[in-house]
Amino acid sequence: MERKFYSLLILTLLITYVHGQEYYANTVVIQLDVGKLLIPSDFKIHNNYLNVFVHFHGRDTVVQDAFLKSKINGVLITIHLGMLSSPYKNAFSDSNYLEKILEDALMKLSLPKEQIPTLNLRLYLTSFSAGYAAIREILKYDRYYKMIKGLILLDGLHTDYVNINSNKMVNPNQMENFLKFALDACKCRKKFILTHSEIIPDGYSSTTETAQYLIKSTNTEIVFSEKFFDDDFVQKYYGFNGCFKVFGFYGNDAKAHMKHFYNLDKFLKMLSN
Repeated sequence: MERKFYSLLILTLLITYVHGQEYYANTVVIQLDVGKLLIPSDFKIHNNYLNVFVHFHGRDTVVQDAFLKSKINGVLITIHLGMLSSPYKNAFSDSNYLEKILEDALMKLSLPKEQIPTLNLRLYLTSFSAGYAAIREILKYDRYYKMIKGLILLDGLHTDYVNINSNKMVNPNQMENFLKFALDACKCRKKFILTHSEIIPDGYSSTTETAQYLIKSTNTEIVFSEKFFDDDFVQKYYGFNGCFKVFGFYGNDAKAHMKHFYNLDKFLKMLSN
């Protein structure tokens, strides 16, 4: 499923948007076979637990900067496969694709070989815009689902429409594993943060519609409360149910869409707390 409505505008913004990159001494960025691995200077493994964050879609340096600002003890893998959702869907429909990326990253950490098999891997997946398609595929595999401790989806969760009683509705089959994860998050077995704008795409469900589907399906109450996260990035409402958190924001253009991406650090801090 492709984003036709404003993909060219997003491409322009990704190229021209000026963002304040922060640099940190002794932080290492390593090229992987797929993506890049960031190792913060103060990264440590505690009690054999390794926190691995994997982000899908968007400029590497923006995600890396947000991760370092969040002061999370872990490593970050950033993956960008193009502007649309189909490359993510196609790549991660291979059940071994993520495993190979994780194995590559572990080897690049230069840990003692005897330590790697004993590590307890805690996986956190984050995405912006089209990157949700990778997460949808990954959640289909039980071995990954068990490893994943938290999700962040930034203004990116779409489905095809299905006709129910002559009404266009979110496709429940394409939401199945997101709903499963949201229900687990309501019981704080997982953590799930979801944001959406007011953009209405042409021909497939909006991020508002998919968010409302999860809100209703989990009996999550919402509170209409305006809050400034950043200039021109204003919360319209929020809904909390256990560790499932939804944030609806004003804005229906490409600039509003990009604001979700450039505020990733705020949501990372929520996820890690």
